[in-house]
Amino acid sequence: MHRIVVCLACCAGLLLGVTTAFSQGALTPPGAPAPMMKTLDQIEPRIPITNLPWTISAAGSYYLTTNLVGVAGSNGISITVSDVTLDLRGFTLQGVSGSGSGIDVPSSVQNLKIAHGVIRDWGVDGITATNADNGALADLRICNNANAGASVSRNWTVAACQCDGNVAGWGLGAMAYATIRDCTASNNKSGAGIMAGANSVLADCATFSNWVGITLGPSCSAGRCSAGNNNLWGIMTSGSCILEGCAAAFNGSNGIVVYPACRLVNCTSMNNSGDGINAGQAPEETPGCKISGCTVAWNEQNGIVVIYTGSIVENCVACRNSLDGIQVGSRCLILLNSCDSNGQSGPGWAGIRILGTNCRIDGNSVMNNNGPGIFTGPVGNACLIIRNTAHGNLADYALAGGTLNAQIINVPVLGAGFINTDPTANFIH
Repeated sequence: MHRIVVCLACCAGLLLGVTTAFSQGALTPPGAPAPMMKTLDQIEPRIPITNLPWTISAAGSYYLTTNLVGVAGSNGISITVSDVTLDLRGFTLQGVSGSGSGIDVPSSVQNLKIAHGVIRDWGVDGITATNADNGALADLRICNNANAGASVSRNWTVAACQCDGNVAGWGLGAMAYATIRDCTASNNKSGAGIMAGANSVLADCATFSNWVGITLGPSCSAGRCSAGNNNLWGIMTSGSCILEGCAAAFNGSNGIVVYPACRLVNCTSMNNSGDGINAGQAPEETPGCKISGCTVAWNEQNGIVVIYTGSIVENCVACRNSLDGIQVGSRCLILLNSCDSNGQSGPGWAGIRILGTNCRIDGNSVMNNNGPGIFTGPVGNACLIIRNTAHGNLADYALAGGTLNAQIINVPVLGAGFINTDPTANFIH
């Protein structure tokens, strides 16, 4: 009897719990059902470009849906407003004979970005954006356009772009304050592979087989850039520029040309048809340059030419150049350089040649040059020659009257030993 009562009580409790559970909350919906799907604008908040020519006249984000071909007499895409992003999405904007520019910015705007695709075969430029400030180009291949590859205004960032085979202008040109990195420019026939205006920065760029490799306006810097097989100069700068870790080789004229008040650090310039490094394109009485830790070799003229007054050439290697190893003007410091086997074109060329006055030639090694190891020019030049070593030159020291040289000591034959108490002495060994 007690068991039956307990069982009935348990069942009643379970039924009460179930009833209570099913009675929680109202079953009436709070309102009419709302749409669950997103609109196309919410999924892809960008505007497709489906045909050419096309004008972007409202700020926003635009993209290509396929490869597009231009028409004669028109630009491909014209951008007339600020704050535009154009994503080519890997597609091609292709011009035809008589077309305009692939992308054209006809009036003053700012804040543009163009990225991810190919722009080729246009009748003017690939991109004409000289009216646009504060822009960006990224991951573009800009090639075979009738004029320039890309021309932009101030404050642009250009990354991972390739400019090849543009016919009558530069590959990539930026007016000023640009940052250009990881770009290549090749086979641009009538201008520089990369041209950057004042206060621009280049890094990790490569140029080859252009008319000129790289040209820089005043107060620019370039790091780890290369220029090879260009028709004229490899790298050419205006004044007050910095080149660090740059390379120039097999160019049709000078490898690196710099104007006054520049600095070159750890650069190489080899096998050029002119000078390896030339800092002498302006009058002598201009601010000097500093050239440190550079290597110049096998150039068909001089290794390093520094005419600007008050320049410094230090810790450089100049070897096997056809003419002089290092050639300088007045009031220069030539310190701790190695000049070996220069004068490859014939006798008479020096390891170090001083053309001016009041220079200091200190601690250099001049060996096996096909002329003087150290040569001073005009009588009364007042150049100070100290602590240098010479060996195997056609004439180890050829010093004009009025040169202020420390004594020159012939080191005895090997094994004889010698004692010298003059810390400024020059040596022949």
